[in-house]
Amino acid sequence: MVTVVHAPRAPEVAALLAAHPLADHVRPGPEPGGTVVHFFDSAPITADDLDAFRPAEVIIAGPATGTVDLAAARARGVAVLDTPGLAAHSVAEYALGLTLALMRALPSTDTQQWTPRFGSEVAGSTLGVVGTGDVGRRLTTLARGLGMTVLGWSPRSTVAGLSLDEVLSRSDAVSVHLRLAAETEGLIDADRLRAMKPTAVLINTARSAIVDSVALREALAAGTIAGAAIDVFDAEPVPPTDPWWRAENVIVSPHAAWMTIQAADRFLDAALQYAVHRDRRAVRTVLPATKMHAS
Repeated sequence: MVTVVHAPRAPEVAALLAAHPLADHVRPGPEPGGTVVHFFDSAPITADDLDAFRPAEVIIAGPATGTVDLAAARARGVAVLDTPGLAAHSVAEYALGLTLALMRALPSTDTQQWTPRFGSEVAGSTLGVVGTGDVGRRLTTLARGLGMTVLGWSPRSTVAGLSLDEVLSRSDAVSVHLRLAAETEGLIDADRLRAMKPTAVLINTARSAIVDSVALREALAAGTIAGAAIDVFDAEPVPPTDPWWRAENVIVSPHAAWMTIQAADRFLDAALQYAVHRDRRAVRTVLPATKMHAS
């Protein structure tokens, strides 16, 4: 049988789980040696949770980053799997929406005052996509449908042989879609921000550490770039006293790029299909099962 540990924070996800065709296979309590399904947007699974549930494996409905104590799982011989990438279209749509909002100056009009502002059309503009994986490719398709020219860059391959600095300097909007790794941490730093046009905007729906947040604050304050939309932060939720909330040329988004009913449903379905039917088509092994360490 399947155990679901930790109720999802969003009631919409709990409703999706209750209505799922495989819901009858779910048990609310521990099933030692069984499979635990964990929705990634819930409270993380701790060592105490693993001791209470004593599972053979944990399958994350969504990406595993930050959702389970991997060291504790390894020490207890518990396998950890996840279902990444199933929100790619949702994230791509959201990134495009943030791009439209910035280029059409929507943040400056949301002031409860009648203050119309000139913006820029996206048709005919250039979008730089930093990270050309699944999300980046989907965003490219969407942006081209609006008449944008797209320049792409990733650490492992480039489109049209362009360097990152060339993509940044030629783009009217830059959207970040990289995985966080040693080679990408701090990649968008003060020098890279200075390479951008002063009229350009930056969108980050990937990981906060890819963009130097101090350098970004300074670039926005100095007018080095025109605006930014940020969906990922060093500390979440963003404290109410954080200066980001008071920045006029910034959209503060609550890590919501993935949040569509369709994406949540895909996450849950992939995890349950694996847990019940061993369907691995959307599943990745994060930590293989191991023999428990001697105590």
